[in-house]
Amino acid sequence: MTLLGTALLVLALLHLSGDPARMYAGEKADEETVERIRHELGFDRPFVVQYLAYVCRAVRGDLGESTMYGEPVTAMLLRRLPATALLAVAGLAVWL
Repeated sequence: MTLLGTALLVLALLHLSGDPARMYAGEKADEETVERIRHELGFDRPFVVQYLAYVCRAVRGDLGESTMYGEPVTAMLLRRLPATALLAVAGLAVWL
């Protein structure tokens, strides 16, 4: 339930900060480019449809693509998982 709420909050914040397609395209992009990006990213669909699509993809392990690095978010997380697990185990060992 917490993950569903977090996903809803993130999507809502993304929309509250302005037009995500415009931010992705840049302020100087023409309207045709912004519309194309809006369609490609699914921002032309209703909010509820966007949310459900994101949750369904996330359940399958598809967290989307990083706009900053241009690679799948899941792959980025998996690359850093060993170091995170090591820190968690070390912290647990110190705590116990």
